[in-house]
Amino acid sequence: MTNSTTTRKLSLMRRLYIAHDVAEALEYLHHHTDPTIVHCDIKPINILLDDDLIAHVTDFGLAKIMHAEACKKKQAATESSSFAVKGTIGYVPPEYGSGSGV
Repeated sequence: MTNSTTTRKLSLMRRLYIAHDVAEALEYLHHHTDPTIVHCDIKPINILLDDDLIAHVTDFGLAKIMHAEACKKKQAATESSSFAVKGTIGYVPPEYGSGSGV
C-alpha cells in the first residue's frame, strides 16, 4: 500500500531557515507594529510552510494587543489580562504558570 502524501526530511540548514523566519515574524510583531502584538501560542502546529518552505506564523486566537503606553512604562494596570487559562490542550503558555505578564 502506497501513501499518496510525500514526506520530506528537512536538513539542519532548512530548519535554521524556518526558525529564522519565525523569529523575524515575532520580531516584526513585537517591534514594528503599533500597537505591539504578542502571539502567546507559538508552537510547531501554528507555523505553516509554503511550497518554498518559507515559514508563516498563524493562529492569532490567543494574541494580545499591548497598549503602547503600558509597554513603554511597564505598567501592568493597562495591559490586557484574563482570568481563564487559555491555550491548546496539552500546552499552556508559561506566563500563566509563572504569575508574570506576557
